[in-house]
Amino acid sequence: MALHQALVCRLNELVEQKFETVELDLRQVDHIDACGCQLLALFLEHLRRHGIMPAVCLGPEVAAEISLLGFSETFSVLPSL
Repeated sequence: MALHQALVCRLNELVEQKFETVELDLRQVDHIDACGCQLLALFLEHLRRHGIMPAVCLGPEVAAEISLLGFSETFSVLPSL
C-alpha cells in the first residue's frame, strides 16, 4: 500500500498546484506487472479527471510488458515525452 499512498499524495500535490500537464519518465523501469499497470492506469485516469494531461515515456521492455498484459490501449492515448 505504500506505493498507492505515495501516488495519492503526489496526485493531491499536482491538483493543489494546478498543473496542466505532467511528465512520467519510466525509461529506467525495467519491469512492470499487472498490479503495477493497474495502479499506473488508475493514477493516469485520476490525473485526467482533474484536468491534468499526462505524458509518458516508456522503455521498450516495459512497453512490451504493458502490451502483453493488455494495457496498451490505456497507454496509447498518452503523448510521448
